[in-house]
Amino acid sequence: MAQRTLASGNLSLRLGVAAQFQRSAAKKIMKLEYIPKGSQDSPLILLYGNNPAEIQEIFQSLEPLARGSNVMVSVHNLISVEAINHCRLIASVGTKDLGIIPSKGFSESFECVLTTEGWKELLEKLELFTLPRVDSNRVFNYLTMDGSINFVISTSKHC
Repeated sequence: MAQRTLASGNLSLRLGVAAQFQRSAAKKIMKLEYIPKGSQDSPLILLYGNNPAEIQEIFQSLEPLARGSNVMVSVHNLISVEAINHCRLIASVGTKDLGIIPSKGFSESFECVLTTEGWKELLEKLELFTLPRVDSNRVFNYLTMDGSINFVISTSKHC
């Protein structure tokens, strides 16, 4: 009898994990993609999608950086973000606004290093995308142009 309970407990645990994974996978509405060429603004990191609630989640994850918190945020690992082609982006606070810089080790790996003031400016731009839109026009904004790689947010992949 104990074995049956344990087995059915494991089954419900597995089903619970599977359901949580499906909810997580379904929730990844925002896309994060490195675009090395093909645009006049290339190279760039593009964060795109049109879901204000998901953008709010990203905003809240980055907010501690604007307060000077000494944390690193793995943007590509946020629940609402899907990394396209293994694009990796780590956000951190620095003493200078370096913008997007390549990380060592992976070709699609980057770090966004901004001062607390730089993060405040980026969050002001990002916050505009947390508001519900009444039209379907494509909208984009440069979150930072510091460094040699631009960081752009857009309501669609094609700005």
